[in-house]
Amino acid sequence: MNWIARLFRSSTFISVGLTALPSTCSASQPDLSERCAQALVMVGRPAAATLASSGSRIRIGGKVVRLAAQIDNDEHADTKFLIGLRVDVFVDEALQPLTYGSVGIGNDREEAISTAVSEWATAVGDPLLGALGIKIGKDPEQIGSLVVYRGPAGTRSSDPRVIWSSENDKKLLHHIEGFVQGLERSPGEFHSISLMVVVRANGTTDGECRVDGAISSSLLKAIQSVLGGHDGLTYLFKQFYVVRRR
Repeated sequence: MNWIARLFRSSTFISVGLTALPSTCSASQPDLSERCAQALVMVGRPAAATLASSGSRIRIGGKVVRLAAQIDNDEHADTKFLIGLRVDVFVDEALQPLTYGSVGIGNDREEAISTAVSEWATAVGDPLLGALGIKIGKDPEQIGSLVVYRGPAGTRSSDPRVIWSSENDKKLLHHIEGFVQGLERSPGEFHSISLMVVVRANGTTDGECRVDGAISSSLLKAIQSVLGGHDGLTYLFKQFYVVRRR
């Protein structure tokens, strides 16, 4: 998370791709896990009006999801506060390989925390809720015995010419298909793939890609051709996938 946090301090990267949810802060100041559960419910409400959380838990169909959030980075630089958030996901009290981190920046610490919570829910909400049976987000793709649920592609750049298309989505999914197929040999019902990549103007890339939480340099290399051809633009790209066995 540290290298990601350093990037977010730079004025080179500003949010242009993901729309943050309204703040989940309330007068009672619920703990981080509860706030993440509330934010996740907000993502799912348009598709499931009765969706509700109880503390850090959400019942979805016959399963109970519990979130466990913690702050990994807590920094104050110049006039900005930066929070690095990590959220673990339990389904029926079993820890799943669906952990995902987010970064929030604000004028004070509370604003940074609220932004980090909203960023997490925006990135993870659609694929996680979709994998749990809520009809939300883009239609999933089936690869072998696995179904892939995509989160929204997020880009950060100071250049408004950075645009991510649905065609790029398809190309990217094609390039990670082999890594999805590799998960067929892994036990468990739920899996994840996360991408966090910096693309520089000269076409070089750097970043952190994970399969079930484990860093994969081969995955980073596999997606470079999709992310590196944007006409000399510099940007940060991120996307999260949940993979579920049929």
